[in-house]
Amino acid sequence: MNLLPLVLISGGLPQDVQQLWTMKTWGIVVAAILLWLSFLLLGLSARNYEKVLRKATEWQFLVIAPSGILLYAIIQAGLLVLQGKYRLVGGIGYIGYGLFLISSIITLIGIFRFYRVISGRRKKRFGRKQ
Repeated sequence: MNLLPLVLISGGLPQDVQQLWTMKTWGIVVAAILLWLSFLLLGLSARNYEKVLRKATEWQFLVIAPSGILLYAIIQAGLLVLQGKYRLVGGIGYIGYGLFLISSIITLIGIFRFYRVISGRRKKRFGRKQ
């Protein structure tokens, strides 16, 4: 059922629907910030691993790469607070979702690099050949 004619006639969304969209949007912002924070902590753990074992982990890559996820959350929250928009649309949507996608891919590459360092160390530790 298409509710668009009803929304256009009544002059906007009902209050409970607006509250639901607002809560959903803030949930997305909080989830993106928590995701960024978890990758940041992974990068700091890689830094500690590098300090203790003196093996290059490229931890800077893991700390900087997820910044696109944080920028996405800032753009989403800014649009909600300043303009009352619940979704990223148009050019700003391409920028926000593009930052999120690129940052996710680069972070995944960094995680694979760190995993390669850890898995090599673990195999040596348990006496296995590489």
